[in-house]
Amino acid sequence: TGLRNHVIDNFQGMENRLDKGFLYENYVFVQLLKHDIPASFWRTKAKAEVDFVIEISDRIMPIEVKSGISRPLIGKAMYSFIEAYKPGFILVLNSDIIKHTQERGAEVYFLPHWAI
Repeated sequence: TGLRNHVIDNFQGMENRLDKGFLYENYVFVQLLKHDIPASFWRTKAKAEVDFVIEISDRIMPIEVKSGISRPLIGKAMYSFIEAYKPGFILVLNSDIIKHTQERGAEVYFLPHWAI
């Protein structure tokens, strides 16, 4: 990420970055790699997608990375994933919301990016 920032000559703070979504997703991916957690992504033909899908104890867990949400809500793509795979847990990483809720039988955890 540092090399990328150097090449594009952009060292602004996260609050001023237009590419912060990309940077947060990259950060989460690197953390998964550091902990030897294989990750894939999920996308439908209609282009609905979930950023990361990991497997823990023979169960799948989708991870959505958001750069700016103001309320703890999941998107339409995640509802499609829930219907298709019935995950027990969902992780939504974001800037500052900490909340636990349930959606269609899945435990949903909203946590800051750094919590990964």
